[in-house]
Amino acid sequence: MINAHWLFPDGVASYWVARIVKIPLVLSAHGCDINHYLKMPFRKIQIMPALKGCRKITVVSAQQKECLVSQGIVDRKLR
Repeated sequence: MINAHWLFPDGVASYWVARIVKIPLVLSAHGCDINHYLKMPFRKIQIMPALKGCRKITVVSAQQKECLVSQGIVDRKLR
């Protein structure tokens, strides 16, 4: 299993590695990766497939969880 901290760039790179070697991926978001990077179109188009393709996502607040749910991430993935 890979547990990548920060959605960009670490999470994006880890997503591709996890797909290639066929192992589970957990992404951990800490703040600016959700609060700022998802507002940047070029970064968002890289981050969203990683969020949708990983097994679980850990966040540090309920606000971050709500933000990801509003972006289409399923609630059951979020902790």
